[in-house]
Amino acid sequence: MKINILNFTLGKITPSFKSRREDRNTITQLTQENDYSLSENNQKRIEKAIDNLAQEKGESNLKFLIDTAENLKYGTDIKTNAEPKHDWKKRLQAAADKSLSMSDPIVREKYQSEIYKVFNTQRPLSQDEKEILQLKDVILKTMDLSQLKDVKNSNIKNVERNLNYFIVSSEV
Repeated sequence: MKINILNFTLGKITPSFKSRREDRNTITQLTQENDYSLSENNQKRIEKAIDNLAQEKGESNLKFLIDTAENLKYGTDIKTNAEPKHDWKKRLQAAADKSLSMSDPIVREKYQSEIYKVFNTQRPLSQDEKEILQLKDVILKTMDLSQLKDVKNSNIKNVERNLNYFIVSSEV
């Protein structure tokens, strides 16, 4: 009986735990050299954590999102016609923009240029990325692509497109 009264009085005050620390720990996986690849379930948790942090305003949240984007280990800067399934940098940019729009004008003014710089500056390709592009060219040169036009299997027929998708999906 007393529990019901307590619940009734607490019904007006709804304490909540926003689990920012858990979300940050989840997102931090993107900046670490992990011994494992990101499973589909893990990727969904990271997406949800980024969405949760997009709802948070403040300087520490913006610093965390910017730092994560600068130190991403999952993804590549190689530009091809294929789009990766999870573009973490774009997702982090959207979260930072949303968080910035909810923040104080002073914080907004302080971080707007930094967010633009971090998310819109193209990093030079790493040595691994350059090597990947060279190997792709070597593979395509060794194949006679004109012979593939008659092949019925679309995976074989579209080998260049599939290579591009493989490259952007790689964790370099």
